[in-house]
Amino acid sequence: MPSPLTPPVRHAAVAALLLVTTLVYAPSLNHPFQYDDGHTLAANAALRQPGAWRAAFTGTSLSSAETAGGHYRPLTYLSYWATFRLAGPSPIGFHAGNLALHLVAVSLLIVVVGRLTGDGRVGFVAGAIAALHPAQSEAVLYASSRAGLLAAVGSLSALWCLIRAREAPLAWRAALGWTAGLLLFAVLALLSKETAAALPFLCFAADRFVLLDRSRAISAWTRWAPYALLAVGLAVYAGMTGLWRPAIAAFGTPGAVGRYTGVVVQQVEAIGLALRLFLIPWPLSVDHPLPVWPAPGAVLLWALALLSAGFGAVAARSSSPSPRAAGLFAVWALVVALPTLLWPLNVPFQEHRAYLQDAGLSALAALGLIRLIDARPVLRRPVVAAGALVATLFSWTVVERGRAWADPVALWSGAASRAPGSYRAQANAGLAFAAAGRWDEAERALTAALVISPDYPPALVVQGVAAQRRGDRDAARAAYLRALDVAPGYVPALYNLGLIAQASNNLADAERWYRRALAVNPLHTESLLNLSALLLVQRRWDEADTALRAARAASPDSPGARYHSGVLAELTGAPDTARRFYQDAERLATTAGNSSLADDARARLAALP
Repeated sequence: MPSPLTPPVRHAAVAALLLVTTLVYAPSLNHPFQYDDGHTLAANAALRQPGAWRAAFTGTSLSSAETAGGHYRPLTYLSYWATFRLAGPSPIGFHAGNLALHLVAVSLLIVVVGRLTGDGRVGFVAGAIAALHPAQSEAVLYASSRAGLLAAVGSLSALWCLIRAREAPLAWRAALGWTAGLLLFAVLALLSKETAAALPFLCFAADRFVLLDRSRAISAWTRWAPYALLAVGLAVYAGMTGLWRPAIAAFGTPGAVGRYTGVVVQQVEAIGLALRLFLIPWPLSVDHPLPVWPAPGAVLLWALALLSAGFGAVAARSSSPSPRAAGLFAVWALVVALPTLLWPLNVPFQEHRAYLQDAGLSALAALGLIRLIDARPVLRRPVVAAGALVATLFSWTVVERGRAWADPVALWSGAASRAPGSYRAQANAGLAFAAAGRWDEAERALTAALVISPDYPPALVVQGVAAQRRGDRDAARAAYLRALDVAPGYVPALYNLGLIAQASNNLADAERWYRRALAVNPLHTESLLNLSALLLVQRRWDEADTALRAARAASPDSPGARYHSGVLAELTGAPDTARRFYQDAERLATTAGNSSLADDARARLAALP
């Protein structure tokens, strides 16, 4: 039925919704980086280099400061680079960027769902649910989930272009323009995150359930040309990125079919868990272990996934527009997760990965509510009152999740208490305790993590750091070497082995470890600074200068890089240059709260002629 919302009322309602959403998330804008943000953003000097925008598209690794390789997500890395350039290294810019993308995605969902159902009310309610649903909060609060938000915006934009192209099959110029828009946004989505490979399936579902029913005069060429072009684009992308290689390698090993079956079972459970958390968004956590098949919990999650698929299959046979639209939204929540069935994920389920799934479920819930009101007008006021109550509860829950994300110890210790058998939750709780200086609790959590998964490199490294603090260098060295057995290029292990060798006055070994770390990440500032200190002691001035230049380029705001540069200038007879570097070091150290280094810089300044 046509929407009773007039354009001014609709625009005012959407503006109010976006304002409320902004206010709900605003308290979280100044929260610190969390979890992977540390090595993907805060410590990732590669993203702060002037040419990082170019490196993003050439395939140069910008994924992490700790390991080589990574995903090919150039648009995501370009957005990180732009955020650094515009807003600096503060988390505020990254959180604000995620919130802005969330608001854009909500706006797109409103117009897409309104157009698919022919009812602006359905679109608005779908947008309201998606805007404030607590299950969506991780995607906004977690800075490193930018890829999923960008891919969602690109996918929804592409779907909008498909809708408009199908509405104008006889106006070939308009249809051609909208088809070009579809391809453009599909490419942008795929360059944001590889899971956007599911977009052709979502478009096909929209055609099958809704759009082609309205455009029966469409030619075969007009119908299938977009899919042929999308298939060519996917083939080119897969060829460029080698996306197919892990699957081929995995299937070439003994027991591959059994392992792949296990992956499919887990990922279907993950789809079911996304549905369950949409229906009952509790408990929300950064860690959701999946039950082992055939435990009752696993059967329940499979049932939810199959129920959604069965509903879509039944709705596809209906001749009524509303059931067919409902079938599309149910299938939407499944098809956007199809890429996860193709390769094993390091973590089978995380809340932020379900962002686009939840958008489809929001549309399904909105359509059901509006059709219920249309069928039973007497329920209008009770449903509106209940909706306002649910929106208030959702908003409060999102604010509470924001508070949890502001405190790494609370976030991960809470996850570990809910999932004591999860090595990931225990390890990250240990990392959070260590960062807070609570080393006894850190060691207990890390020991629990390593009992569950003895070869988890981050846990091994922090266990080594704890041993170093106790003065047990042998235990620390063993932990770092074990981490390298699992991940030979793991930079924190290489760097800490250099620290042990340096503390033992084994300068040759220390240099070797630092150079190995820099071979993986040439911009690892700590390795560059410690290497330069070794070179200064050995009076290898030119090599020290090269290392310090690299350190200043990698981290322009590093007081240590400025301080060591001042030492080099002082030792090589350039007091004026040394004075400038020491002044910079004092200023930067004071800003960073590093009073010890600031005092050292002042003392050096006072001693200069």
